[in-house]
Order: sequence, then C-alpha cells, then structure tokens
Amino acid sequence: MNNYKNILTVLFLFLVFISCKKTESESGNYQVLAKLISFDGGDKIHFAKFKTLKNVSGNLPINDTIIVGYFNYKTPDEDIDTVLLTIKKYDKETSLKNYFICPDYDGKTNIQKTNMK
Repeated sequence: MNNYKNILTVLFLFLVFISCKKTESESGNYQVLAKLISFDGGDKIHFAKFKTLKNVSGNLPINDTIIVGYFNYKTPDEDIDTVLLTIKKYDKETSLKNYFICPDYDGKTNIQKTNMK
C-alpha cells in the first residue's frame, strides 16, 4: 500500500511541476534590462526603440535594437533612460524587425524605470 502512495505522490508532484513550467513558457513574456534609444510616437499605438542590455527572463539577443509598441494613453514616463521591459513577441504579420509589444499594450506598467549603477 505504501508503494502505491509513493507512486501517486511522485506522479502528482511531477504533474504539478509540468503544469507550472508549461504556464510559464506559454505566457511568452520576456523581461530585459534595456536602454531607451528613442520615442517614435505613432497614432493609436506608440513605438519606442530600446537597446537590450541584459536578459532577466527569456533569451533575447543582447545589444540588439528592439521596437516596443504600447497604447498612446498608456505611455511610460518621458524621463526614462534604463528600464526593465516586460514584453512579448508580436505574433501577427508585420514589416517591423524585432517588434515586441507590452502585455495588454500597457507601457506605463511594463516599461519601468530602473537605476543601474
């Protein structure tokens, strides 16, 4: 009887681990430290260019220029330099190279000013 309990316990823990890992990878979000290059404006969707400095989670190329989209009414602070970006790859067709969006297009929440020393 103890063997069955042990097998069920191990199976249960394995399933919990797999489901947690799957949820993390399916979100598709990346977190990177980045330096602002420019705000490029836009109409409904505004754009900003950043140079990636360091991966926090995910695996984006470092020292690469990326474009990040967000809603015009959810704009980050103007006085940013180095930021923590929470972004995800834009999954529709676009001519923009290295184009990412903020989750829910919320630049105010997902582009956070950080102090690097």
